[in-house]
Amino acid sequence: MAQTTRQQIQTMFDLIETLKERKYLPGESQISDDRITDALRTMVEPNGLMDATIAKVLRPDMTGEEFEAVSMLDEEASYGLFDTYRAIMMPSDYDVSHALACAFKQDIPRLFSDLALQIHPTSDRAGAYRIAATVSYMEGDPAARCKHFADQLYRVKPEDEMLRNLSVALIHGIEPARMAGADGIAAERVQAQREQTDAGEGLAAEAMSRAAAR
Repeated sequence: MAQTTRQQIQTMFDLIETLKERKYLPGESQISDDRITDALRTMVEPNGLMDATIAKVLRPDMTGEEFEAVSMLDEEASYGLFDTYRAIMMPSDYDVSHALACAFKQDIPRLFSDLALQIHPTSDRAGAYRIAATVSYMEGDPAARCKHFADQLYRVKPEDEMLRNLSVALIHGIEPARMAGADGIAAERVQAQREQTDAGEGLAAEAMSRAAAR
């Protein structure tokens, strides 16, 4: 696999930064489209640039230096990405959907799905579809929508490792860690804190009662 170039790294970073200001319209600039699709072709197999692109989307404040450092990882780096994001990058108080809605002017999974259509042969679209499916999952899209992007990836690379992980998550209803609702992790922590407080107050009241009885 060819080494990721600095031009490709800069192209993907600039694209995501641009989405904070305006929508990117495929077909509007052939030069920009060619640069982006050239970078996406390098992601047929998971690599550091794909990792960095997904990380930058999920964490829009990621710096250029951080983006480049991740981009330069070897091509095997991405195979642990799914579990890494669930366990480390997405703490329970970080709402991915809200972060993306606030940061970007565009539907990110749909954009990468649309960009994939400009890539030929179709087998080279795997990277773009992998990004679309992963971001869709991580931002908590409905299962049917997430499956739509996963199916696109399946049609061009059915043996994809990320696709297998994503399919398992969808089948078993596993959701990424993010700001939870009333029955989620965040609520459980609040409830635990309340129980600890109540228990402490109960012990204090009991001690005071004993003291008064003496």
